[in-house]
Amino acid sequence: MSLTHETDINGTNVLPGTLSQFPPELECAILESLKDDKPTAASCSLVCRRWRPISQSLLYRAVDI
Repeated sequence: MSLTHETDINGTNVLPGTLSQFPPELECAILESLKDDKPTAASCSLVCRRWRPISQSLLYRAVDI
């Protein structure tokens, strides 16, 4: 099996299977659209470390007792 070399828009080598770097504002906007979909927001918190704080703030915005 051979590894192919992919590049992003800046010409930087990207390893296969890695997430591309989105601007933080775009990541927040995408994840904010999931505020009414709790299961999907919970899944997004497991995708990568950058998404975890954003997803958790959506999940635990209000705590009902």
